[in-house]
Amino acid sequence: MMVRVIMAVALILILWLATRRAKLVPGRAQAAVEFVLDFVRVQIVEQILGKVNGRRFTPMLTTIFFTIIAMNISGVIPALNIGGTSVVGLPLLLALWVYVMYLATGVRKHGVVGYLKTSLFPSSVPWYMYPIVTPIEILQVFILRPATLALRLLANMLAGHLMLVLCFAGTNFLFFEGAA
Repeated sequence: MMVRVIMAVALILILWLATRRAKLVPGRAQAAVEFVLDFVRVQIVEQILGKVNGRRFTPMLTTIFFTIIAMNISGVIPALNIGGTSVVGLPLLLALWVYVMYLATGVRKHGVVGYLKTSLFPSSVPWYMYPIVTPIEILQVFILRPATLALRLLANMLAGHLMLVLCFAGTNFLFFEGAA
């Protein structure tokens, strides 16, 4: 938990220092932050959601991007040595945030009844298949999706750290034990 707090404070401090005196012609720090902001906006958000829909979700996705980057970098900083996302709490929180936004956007666009109808009764499925398909869709939309969002981020970070540990252990063995 302490690594997460340290990285959150460091991220807020870096962003604040880079943007506290924002100018029309940016300095190095402001230009670096603007570069990352433009990367998220253009290369991630607008590529996936388009310019119109992307504008609404850019702040959320930028926050998630910066959070994941900061927490993952902590895994390679000496003395911290653990990614903030390699323990299930933060990935679960981020997954919950994305899932609530996913549901809220669907309900806002289609209404509650319309959202449930489009989610649980796919239009490409014949009506006589609904008794089989609808329970699977309920399971997928309301249980499996939030769980897999958190588990994918956790598993990716945990696997990366396990690979680093194995490489360090192998290097240590070859340098100190393998020559004997």
